[in-house]
Amino acid sequence: MTTAPSIVLSVCGLLNRRPIVCVGRQLSGLQGWWTAFVKHSKSLDISASSPKHIWRYKTLCHAAGISLLLGGCAFDVVHVKQQPATFTNACDSPSFRLTKEVKASLGTGFPTILKANTTWNQVGVTDLGKVFATKDQVVKVEASNIYEANIVVTNHVLVGFYLPVEKTFAPLSNPLPLETKTP
Repeated sequence: MTTAPSIVLSVCGLLNRRPIVCVGRQLSGLQGWWTAFVKHSKSLDISASSPKHIWRYKTLCHAAGISLLLGGCAFDVVHVKQQPATFTNACDSPSFRLTKEVKASLGTGFPTILKANTTWNQVGVTDLGKVFATKDQVVKVEASNIYEANIVVTNHVLVGFYLPVEKTFAPLSNPLPLETKTP
């Protein structure tokens, strides 16, 4: 009698690759439906059932399908905290060489690593500091999405990232001092 709920649970568990506990709450109504369906049906053989039983079976299948689509556990969404930033291209372009690797975190769980011995050239200025870019590595900020990024530095301290496509600034949870050399 509990064949359909266990099938729904196992399929949902396989699709989500998560514990099935989160689905159990939403299936309580479906289990009640299934029990009522089996109680009132003489057999689960659709070919021998009356149109009333076929209607109940189809309704149960639709309910199971909807519960799988709508009732599944959603993946965790992590956002990068962004604020609008005015960007101005730099006329002079001072540069520096990063001497030590830096692991910068925005609090998303995905740190951005700036490699040692990379050369950074100033490409612009924002309200929050000077914006630097490098050709030695691809700089990205990651959460549920991945963003292209440039670093924002104030007084040799990494304060955040400028996201050129979004034209926003993403502040670091903790600003980090940079060990640099002039090339």
